[in-house]
Formats: sequence, C-alpha cells, structure tokens
Amino acid sequence: MSAATEPKSVLTRDEVREAMLQIKFKPGSEVSKAAEHFARLCRSDADDMLNEAVKRALSSRQCPTGIDVEQFLNGILRSISSSRSIARTAAKNEVYVPIPELLAAVGLTSMTSPPPDEILEIERQRAVYAEVIEELARQSSAIAILIDAIDQGLRGKDIEDLLSISTHELAALRKTLKRRAEKAKAEVRLDPQ
Repeated sequence: MSAATEPKSVLTRDEVREAMLQIKFKPGSEVSKAAEHFARLCRSDADDMLNEAVKRALSSRQCPTGIDVEQFLNGILRSISSSRSIARTAAKNEVYVPIPELLAAVGLTSMTSPPPDEILEIERQRAVYAEVIEELARQSSAIAILIDAIDQGLRGKDIEDLLSISTHELAALRKTLKRRAEKAKAEVRLDPQ
C-alpha cells in the first residue's frame, strides 16, 4: 500500500480528552501563550479562542497519532485566528446601505414599510370602512351574502348558485350594493376626532 492511500491513524475522542487532561491551561502556560498570540493576530479574546479550540478538538477535528495534543490545539487556534481575520477583513469591505434606500435604488419602494403614524391612519380608515360594510350587510341578507362571497373570492356563476338567482338578478344586486356603498362612503367622515 502506498503512503498516499494508507489510512491515517488518529486518536479517538476519548484519547484526545485524556491527553487534554494532562495539559496545563493556566495563564502563562504554553497553550495559553499560544492562544494569546493568535488572539492578538485576529483581535479576539484569548480565552474564547482557547475554549473554541478545545470544543473543536473534542468534537469536529481529528488528531493524528504522531502529533502532540498541544500542537494539535495550536493548529486549531491558528485556524480560528485565520478565519476570524478573513471575516474581519471581509466585513471592512462591506458597504452598509439602509434597506429602504436600497429598495428605492432598485425600484422596489412599494416593499418598504410605511412609518408608524401612517400605519395607524391606514388602520383607523380600515376600521371606519369595515363598519360601513357591516352596516351595508345588515340592510339585506342577500347583500350580506354577496359581500361575504366577494370577500371569499367567488365570482359570477358561483355567486349566482350561492344566492340561487339569475345572472340578471345578480347584476341588479351588484348595482344596488355599489350604489349603497358609494352613498355610504360619501357620508363617512374620515377626519380623526
């Protein structure tokens, strides 16, 4: 078997854990100094990096049998430092554009949320018109059914079947609803009180 196809021998998780129990993690120890060094390079906290390295060593990384576990941790610390430095550099190159301005720039202004006072006014008007619709529905059971059918998205023949009326009668009922709605709308006061 060639060296390239020969399976690598790695320590088990339990062996890595056992070897880590022998390492001194106190301030000033070799591993702590390495963590401080790599933390300075990527401007991170040494203790956080060391905790992350230990977590990775015990979970997602494989330590070859010929490598000292302290060297293995140093390699993980170097990897973490490198990743954080790359991320920090990439973050410096990002440009912040507020979402409403970005949407306006690409022509999607309708997707932005209106200001809170505008939302309150829209909701107030919606409540006024909902009351008008309720009043129209109370005037006639046929109109109430028509309003409900329109609200459910029903059209033409489906509404005729629901009301058991002809196409001509449905047209007349729609005209009646439209006239009453326009009259009620003209009488509505939308001014805030």
